[in-house]
Amino acid sequence: SFMRSLDAYAYNHNSFLKQGFSENLPLSSIRATVKSVGRWTWDRYTGDRRCHRGAMQLDGSLSLTERQSLAAKRTHELRHKATESKIRAACRQLQDQGKALVRSAIATLAGVSVRTVASYTHILTEVAQPTTVSVLKVSRKTVPMQPKQDRSPATPPVQAPVGQPADSRASGVQHGVHQISAVPQGPQAGKPFKTEHEDGS
Repeated sequence: SFMRSLDAYAYNHNSFLKQGFSENLPLSSIRATVKSVGRWTWDRYTGDRRCHRGAMQLDGSLSLTERQSLAAKRTHELRHKATESKIRAACRQLQDQGKALVRSAIATLAGVSVRTVASYTHILTEVAQPTTVSVLKVSRKTVPMQPKQDRSPATPPVQAPVGQPADSRASGVQHGVHQISAVPQGPQAGKPFKTEHEDGS
């Protein structure tokens, strides 16, 4: 029926905790919402005669008995899912309160009989088991680091003796007085150098 479908929809979508809210709606709020929506729909919605009757869209060639049997099977599945949702919500509420999962307490919160709760013992077993979270380890390739020269104060760089080059590769370089001067930059660039004979000194 419509109320059973609405009830199942409300319980199955009560997952506000996963959407960032502090908690899911309590059972009392879900029941009040379902009752309010059902009453409003019953009083105000008149339907449309042009609507397509038959939610299952069964083949018209089937006999009336076969269609009724398939419709009854679908109704039973919807009712079964709605009952499962109620019992799961009741178990979560008891766990949040720190109470034991007693069948009588679950039946009272879910609005079903203790006998019905006994038929859904698999839900109690699932809820009672702790959730196992598997941690994935990401393997990172080690990149060899280039050795850095130690510049700490404890080991200062070695200075070459006076008159000798600091690097052995520069041993063939003559003294600076015999080297060629660099090309001047700025306004003097491009002008020839004056020798001692040209300026008369």
